[in-house]
Amino acid sequence: ERACAQLFAVRGGRIVSRQSFFLGVPPEATESEIVDAFLAQYYALASSIPREVLLPVLPEQAPRLADWLSSLRNQRVALKAPQRGEKRAVVSLASENARYALLQDRKTSVVRRESAHALVELADGLALSGFPQRIEAFDISNTQGGDATGSMVVFEDGRPRRDAYRRFKVHLSGKPDDYAMMKEVLRRRFRRGLA
Repeated sequence: ERACAQLFAVRGGRIVSRQSFFLGVPPEATESEIVDAFLAQYYALASSIPREVLLPVLPEQAPRLADWLSSLRNQRVALKAPQRGEKRAVVSLASENARYALLQDRKTSVVRRESAHALVELADGLALSGFPQRIEAFDISNTQGGDATGSMVVFEDGRPRRDAYRRFKVHLSGKPDDYAMMKEVLRRRFRRGLA
């Protein structure tokens, strides 16, 4: 249902820029049809048109597209699907990047869906009027009653925000008291948060 197009701009034999485009595609679409549709959409709004466009496969409408691109450029534009050599290596690299970007996009989409589902359940369970934007969770740990440490983990929009995690060294002495330790950690956190 989704595809990724990688667009490499190559000048003087060097890749000078790279862009990813995620496309919604019908399940029965062929690679050729996807390439055809992408080229038409992209170059309809492009500010510059190269004299040569390298592709993994030639679209069925390649002659029509080449004529259209040539008219936009006012010079001949060639559409090619190279089979070997440096040009084939560039197309292969773009295809691998597209595959990787699509895989990353799928993982991100799954995490977003799972996060949204968890936020809905949390809002329902706590009878909240909206979704919590930030969640901070605290825990106290100690080693045989000594070296007590408080930990804070943070979630924003249902996803962990590891750069906001904190540790607090607990300063209470004497008999371990989880409630007193939690009180100290929370007081320090809110004092800092209010400041």
